Amino acid sequence: MLKRIIDNYKEIDIVLDTNKDHRKYILAEDEINYITSIVKILEPFEFITSKLSSEKYCSLNRIVPAMCLLLNKTDTNIQDSQFASVFRSLIHNRIKFYNSKYQLLNDDELALAAFSNPKTKHFPHALQSEKNDLLIRAKQGIRDYWEKNKTKLSKPIVNKMVSQKEMSKSQNETERLNREYNLDNSDNDENNTTLDNGDLEKEIERYIRLPKDDETPVEEYWLNNFKAFPIIFDIFKEYHGAPAMSTASERVFSHCENQLWDRRNRINPEKFGKQMFIYENEDV
Repeated sequence: MLKRIIDNYKEIDIVLDTNKDHRKYILAEDEINYITSIVKILEPFEFITSKLSSEKYCSLNRIVPAMCLLLNKTDTNIQDSQFASVFRSLIHNRIKFYNSKYQLLNDDELALAAFSNPKTKHFPHALQSEKNDLLIRAKQGIRDYWEKNKTKLSKPIVNKMVSQKEMSKSQNETERLNREYNLDNSDNDENNTTLDNGDLEKEIERYIRLPKDDETPVEEYWLNNFKAFPIIFDIFKEYHGAPAMSTASERVFSHCENQLWDRRNRINPEKFGKQMFIYENEDV
């Protein structure tokens, strides 16, 4: 709403100026500057909310990067006007309060969810100390997961771990990647052999060292690399499908209200459930 006011304040002022009783509502230059500062500071919140509340893609792996982004963008060391600095400080303290209350950056599962996404595995926007702590949590979470599931997991196929983007590079670049990441290790084969502790640590380090690929969709990335990183891929499957917010279920309740009201309240519950299932999944 504030952004719309800034985008259209000139037209609004023209309308207000036509009535002398409304001229007192015309924004002064200082007020416009204040609102502009507020919009700029709150802009990341709008962006993150749209990303976390979407029904079209999974969002649990975005929580840690989102919190780091908000803490970064509301940093009190950013040089700005006095009003913007005070407002940013208030927002920053509130974010820190909620982070402390819900331990979002100290949650092992949220760290694992972000790490299993190749786009956020390096924890963008986090301070270096936060990155180190999150990386330690993610590594330990992988080790714990391996201990519980090591008999079910198969040995990584190292020569299969190049993404679609990397495979399209020149021969020289491919050879460099092969040497650096040990892609042509002839000691590895495609037989399903049991992982050992050495394989686990090597898998983690290879995954970390591979450059971030922002262009390849996450699902396509894992389609090309699931055999190279079997443990991390299993973790990805476990956490990638979880939504970060309850927005989708709340929308379903709103849609139900449009189908069930006081004059249409005798419909069979089972039939009603099937109708809502078809309504919510008509695009599938």
